[in-house]
Amino acid sequence: MDLEQKFKPAPGVLFRDLGGEAVVVSIERGACFALDAVGSRVWQLLQEDLDLCGVLQQLDREFAVDASQAQADVFRLIGALEKDGLLLRTTRYGD
Repeated sequence: MDLEQKFKPAPGVLFRDLGGEAVVVSIERGACFALDAVGSRVWQLLQEDLDLCGVLQQLDREFAVDASQAQADVFRLIGALEKDGLLLRTTRYGD
């Protein structure tokens, strides 16, 4: 995955914060994904139009995480959300 890559929610995807944890749902796709506090923060940062590098930098500031482990975890989370059709890749121009 490219650190300059940006993502956005797929059309019709809903995000609900449940007090630190969250769920991402697509009724159209029949997909539901539970997020812990860090996963929820990743989703929120992606909504701020940050690329993956920016997301990782912000996580480093907010959480006590190992950088290489954080990158692996974020890539795994985004890969799963993308596979379930909940996230779409965008172009560098905002797509």
